[in-house]
Amino acid sequence: MKSEFALLLFHTYLLINIMSYIIYYCYSEKRIRKQDAFILMAHFRSGTRNPDGTWSYSLQSCIEQFSEAFPDVNIEYDAFKKHRLRLIARYENKHCICKGKSTSRPTVLTEEVVNDIQQRIQQSPKKSIPQLSAQTGTIK
Repeated sequence: MKSEFALLLFHTYLLINIMSYIIYYCYSEKRIRKQDAFILMAHFRSGTRNPDGTWSYSLQSCIEQFSEAFPDVNIEYDAFKKHRLRLIARYENKHCICKGKSTSRPTVLTEEVVNDIQQRIQQSPKKSIPQLSAQTGTIK
């Protein structure tokens, strides 16, 4: 049981790191605004795992993190909430928060892709996240 939890925690950590890499790759390619990348990362940082295995995310924590990072930006609660939900939906559908043309990436992180990532980690546990992302097709 303890090793299963450790493995689940490791896989969650790995997937969040791959997601972070994808977001910052899009930002470095000038496809997205720095604030949008920050909002999505703050959203996932605010996540807590519930006893039933689902995740909950705190809008208030996201707003507080954003206010600290961008003190000169005035935040309207409803507009921020809608924009955050739009970014999350865009990320879940395209694995990118870029606007415009769709990438050639898969539209969802399927069980097959997760299994492929797990298998590659077991074969080469010291492989870097960028190499792993490129090999699994989660980023070009």
